Amino acid sequence: MCWRKLIFACGVLCLVASAAEPARTLRIASIHEDLLPGLRVVLGEFERKTGWRVTAQAVPYPAHEMWIRTQMLSGTPPDVLLVESADLPARYGQAGLLMRWDDTFRAPNPFDETHRERPWQDGFQNELIHQSRDAAGALWCVPYTQYGVGFFYDRSAYEKLRLAPPKTWEELLGNFRAIRAAGKTAFVTAVRPNDHQTLWMADMLLELLLRPVAAEVNLQAKEGWRYDALDPECTRGEVVTLEERLVAFDRGLIDPARAPAFRETARLVKTLAAEFRPDFLSLDGDEVPRVFARGQSVHFLNGTWYLRPLAAMQRGIAEIAPERVFPWSVFPFPMLTAQSTALPRLGGINQNSGLRACFIVPLRKADAERQQAAVELVRFLTAPAVATESFGKTEVYDLPAMPEVAPKPGAEPLVPKERYAFLTLALWRGYDARGEGDFWTLWQSFLGGTVNEDGFIAQLSAIHRAALFRLSQSNAALMDQAFLKKNLPGGFKP
Repeated sequence: MCWRKLIFACGVLCLVASAAEPARTLRIASIHEDLLPGLRVVLGEFERKTGWRVTAQAVPYPAHEMWIRTQMLSGTPPDVLLVESADLPARYGQAGLLMRWDDTFRAPNPFDETHRERPWQDGFQNELIHQSRDAAGALWCVPYTQYGVGFFYDRSAYEKLRLAPPKTWEELLGNFRAIRAAGKTAFVTAVRPNDHQTLWMADMLLELLLRPVAAEVNLQAKEGWRYDALDPECTRGEVVTLEERLVAFDRGLIDPARAPAFRETARLVKTLAAEFRPDFLSLDGDEVPRVFARGQSVHFLNGTWYLRPLAAMQRGIAEIAPERVFPWSVFPFPMLTAQSTALPRLGGINQNSGLRACFIVPLRKADAERQQAAVELVRFLTAPAVATESFGKTEVYDLPAMPEVAPKPGAEPLVPKERYAFLTLALWRGYDARGEGDFWTLWQSFLGGTVNEDGFIAQLSAIHRAALFRLSQSNAALMDQAFLKKNLPGGFKP
């Protein structure tokens, strides 16, 4: 069922629309309540510059998807929403309910007084722009924060076993096995949509292992373009379109059944899964951080957003059972070596970072002035000087999406030290909402041992092909048919 139909079907759940906002007042809503104090600090300046007043409200995170859906149905959604990752923007954008940012991103940001001629898109971490695009290459959201991810670990356990933070995949496996041999749980995770640890691992591995085919996938690159994995700026402005993905899949470059990078990614994660806490299939993602905080696992993979809650949980535990509080630290995802994989590697892993909070703007076709004011608000909030002031007034440890904005002190262990060229060639979990749902069931079966590697790869290929075919049908009017006729004369088969 397409998202437009799904949204309509949920109409019975729609809440009564709130009273109309006063004239020349914008409304911004955030599912990240801890970002609001910083935003509120700068909104007065926006009013002085534009004449538009802005009210800000928090949306409870656990209920945000239903709340946003009902707001869309009411016909009076907030003018700007601050949401998480690119999944939700892609759903509503593909349903025709959001503004698309591609053209606006190429123009300068009028609120960036230091870089008056620079394209707005050049003020963001390059890989975040790629992660913000949907499978068809459309940009439905504007990055605001990124997460940095690392392995949180119990330093006391490391000291007792005389272990050092690993730098390679083999060292990571060796540490996990030594911890398990000592009778402790090496790693806790849950293979569910609300615990993305295994997905983060797979995404990082796949992105690395697919780099050798980047130039063959990115067929519509600008003239003279050359992929250089060691130059993180070489992919700025490049977009892998749906047409290119259809051709690449047909040629076997990103088809899991034929591209060895997918099988190798599956093998590597499955090897690591042998060291997971045995109940990982029954655990819920919300329970995983508490397991680590209670000292019941030596490692887990998490991000910048966890720094403050972990400290708070340990303070609470200290009041009840101080002996269970332990010193902890973080190390980055280790590098693959020639010993790890026989596949070629160009550069290293792009360290554990990705899009977290982003802005979306619902379409208001009947009110162009308000629509433009909402666009200006997003531009204003992402101007480096404004964002620096805003981030300085929060307790959020998310890394700013704008490289000119410094991260909060304490987040340094999770800031990527090295960056490599980033281009999203394929999506491990699939290309649309239905495909992602099918993926999670298959992923659980594979890591749990009920589906073998051959079966997993075959089914993953079928899931990806079906999703790309659905997207090709729904986006047919928007695609470059001449390019497809030339490069895929037989069409894309379901």
